Amino acid sequence: MTTHALVLGGGGVVGIAWETGLLVGLAEAGIDICTANLFVGTSAGANVSAQITSGLALEELFQRLVDPALQAHELAPQPDFAKMLADFTRAFKEGGTGREILQRIGALALAAPTVPEAERREIIASRLPVQNWPQSRLEIVAVDVQSGERTVFTRDSGVELVDAVMASGALPYAYPPAPINQRRYIDGGCYSIANLDLAVGFDKVLVLQPDLPPFPYLESLDE
Repeated sequence: MTTHALVLGGGGVVGIAWETGLLVGLAEAGIDICTANLFVGTSAGANVSAQITSGLALEELFQRLVDPALQAHELAPQPDFAKMLADFTRAFKEGGTGREILQRIGALALAAPTVPEAERREIIASRLPVQNWPQSRLEIVAVDVQSGERTVFTRDSGVELVDAVMASGALPYAYPPAPINQRRYIDGGCYSIANLDLAVGFDKVLVLQPDLPPFPYLESLDE
């Protein structure tokens, strides 16, 4: 049997809309992505993968994005991206292993002022039509602030879906590191923007990744 994986990368709220629109277009062309054997979601992709495995039709998910009456309320963080880039570049240039670099980035994330944690969680919850883990194999990626290690949440992790998605999209300097079981987590894109390696071994892999401005450290941490 041919196995299929769908990998959805980061890209913010624009990435959520872009990925959803592409998936709707594929469905209209007769390509049913909802039957994939594996869904990997990072950051924006975590939101989309949780949505498309919820059982809600793709067209309904699309309408939730384009119809103002159905749209989720979104916060408008104003992070200092110039400072973030400078700080992250310095954290990378200090050297060490990928884990050590991510620990430094995690420390920066913990110290940065962001939007309120509770409000951020409410936004994530409002995006998800179903807040229980699906029966489909869904893997959501984040980074443990303390250890600097990549963490992959699944329905067997004992973590609520809303919290896993919040952790995966916790972009430093914009959103607070997400608390889960006395740990803190930041955006899975700090390790790898799409975490494509999690789909190794599948016969066919479809990757949707918006074209983002590069951060100099990302490819070096993808190990």
